[in-house]
Amino acid sequence: MKKNNHTINQLDTLLEEYKTIFEVTSQATDKNAYLKNQKTLEELGEKIKTMQFNARLGLKPGLL
Repeated sequence: MKKNNHTINQLDTLLEEYKTIFEVTSQATDKNAYLKNQKTLEELGEKIKTMQFNARLGLKPGLL
């Protein structure tokens, strides 16, 4: 159960980071800043999806 709590905490942290970057991106007026933030959002989204998938399989983070 402890490793699931660790994964949940990591996911919570990533989701908060995602929300913050999303808010900044939605208000960005500089195209370069917008594109950079959009790329970061995509990377975070993929990381979150992978962690969720691994958690469902019961795998430890970083095994795949």
